[in-house]
Amino acid sequence: MLEHVNLWGVKDPNISCQLVLAKKLGLFEHEGLNVSYRLLQSGTIMPREILRSPVKPLAWTQTVITTMVLREQAHDVKIIAPLADVSSTQQVVIRRDADIRSPYDLVGKKIGMAEGAAIYVAFQNMAKDYGLDLSQIEFVNLLPREQLEAFERHEIDVIASWEPWTSRAIEMGGVLFFSGSQSEIPEHEGPVNWLIDQSMLMTTVDHIQQHHDQLCGVLRAMAKATQFIEDDSKEAARILTDPLAIGYLESRRMLEQNRYSMAMDSMFRLGIYSIRELLYQANLIARLPEEHELYTTELLEELDPALIKLNAGAQGEVRIIEMNEVYMQEGVTIQSAPDRPLSFLLADDSSVIRKILKDVTTTMNGEVIAEATTGREAIAQYKAVRPDIVIMDLSMPDMTGIDAIAGILRQYPDANIIVLSGSNFPETRQQVFELGAKMFIPKPFDLQRVTTAMQAILI
Repeated sequence: MLEHVNLWGVKDPNISCQLVLAKKLGLFEHEGLNVSYRLLQSGTIMPREILRSPVKPLAWTQTVITTMVLREQAHDVKIIAPLADVSSTQQVVIRRDADIRSPYDLVGKKIGMAEGAAIYVAFQNMAKDYGLDLSQIEFVNLLPREQLEAFERHEIDVIASWEPWTSRAIEMGGVLFFSGSQSEIPEHEGPVNWLIDQSMLMTTVDHIQQHHDQLCGVLRAMAKATQFIEDDSKEAARILTDPLAIGYLESRRMLEQNRYSMAMDSMFRLGIYSIRELLYQANLIARLPEEHELYTTELLEELDPALIKLNAGAQGEVRIIEMNEVYMQEGVTIQSAPDRPLSFLLADDSSVIRKILKDVTTTMNGEVIAEATTGREAIAQYKAVRPDIVIMDLSMPDMTGIDAIAGILRQYPDANIIVLSGSNFPETRQQVFELGAKMFIPKPFDLQRVTTAMQAILI
C-alpha cells in the first residue's frame, strides 16, 4: 500500500513545476508515495496558511522568504533542496509613454511592487551599479493583479513583479526594462546578475527527524521531474497547463526562462544572503538568521553528494581589517611593476561598473588588458593574459565570482584578486578572504575611495 503524503505548493510553474510534474508523471507513486497536493494562489500567503493549518504538510515549495518568515514566528523550518533559479522571471516593466530610458529616469516615478518582493533586490543591485538613490523613487505596495489594473489606468509608471503578470503588462503596451538576470536598459543591454531568487523545497525539523524516508522519496521524485524538464520542456509545459490553469505558451516561456537545478552551490548561498538582507531591512524579520539555521544538506546529500557544492576549498581563516568601509587582509600588499603600467582584468557583468573601473586604473597609472562578464570568462581571461590585478564582482551570470576566485587561485595561488561587489555580507567577505582575495570593496563605491584603498596596498 502506498504511503499517503500531503505536499503544498503555489499555482505557479516558477515555484511548483517539479511538484506538479512528479505527481502527474507518477514519479511519487514509483517511490511508494500517494501524494496529494494543495496549490495556493499566491506564495505571499504561504506562511499564513502554514501557521493556520492544524495539520502541517510534509513539505512545501516556496522561496527562502517563506523559510525566514516562518522562523520569525518560531516555526522551525529548513530548506532541504533548491528547485529552480527563477530570477529571469522576476521582471521590471515600464509604460511605453512614461519617458523612461535610463535608471535615472525612474526618479519621481511610481513603481507598483508587492512589499518584500524579491525583485526589490534586483532594484538594489541595479541602483548600486548606477549610483542611484532608491529613496527618490516611490514604491507603491500592490499585489500583481492590482499592479496590472493600476498600470492600465496609468496610476503607476512601472510594474515590478514576476511572470506571467509581467508578460501581461507587456501585452498591455509595457516594455521590459530589466529582470534579475537580463538588462534591456538602452545602451546597457545584456546579461546581469542583479537577483538570485530560487524556488525551494522546505519542511520542519520535526518532519526531517520523523519522516526521513518519505522526504527522501519526495526528493528522488522531484529530481526525476527536474531531469524531465531538461529532457522535454515542451511536454512539461503541456502537462502543467491544466493543473496550473495557465496557457501553454505562458507555461513554456517560464520553463525556458528558469534554470531548474537542485544543486546547493555558491549561487544558492548568495541568494539566501541577499533575501535575508532584504527582509531585515524591510523589518519583516527582527534579526539576521545564521546560515546554518536556514537549510540542511543532509537529505540532498543522500540523494546525490555531487549536488552539494558549497565548499570552494578555502586556504584557512584569515584576519580581516576594515578601513573607511574597505576590507582587506591584515598586512596585505601587492607588488607594483616599476618598469611598466599595472595590468588589470575587470570581471563584472555591468558595463557601467567596468567603465568606472577603467577610470580607477588610469588614475593608478595602469591599463585594462582584459574584461570578463561571467566567472568562467574571468578564469579563461586570467589564463590568457596573466594580469597583475583582478577586480572581481561576485554576482555574475553563469558562475559566481566566488567560484571564479577559487578557480583562479587553485592554478595561480599568487594571483592578486580584489573583490568589488554589492554582495556585502559578513559570511561572503569571510569566504572570499579565506579563498585568498586580498581586498573587498562594497558597492556602491566612491571612485576616490577605491583608488586610495588600492594604492595603499601597492609596494
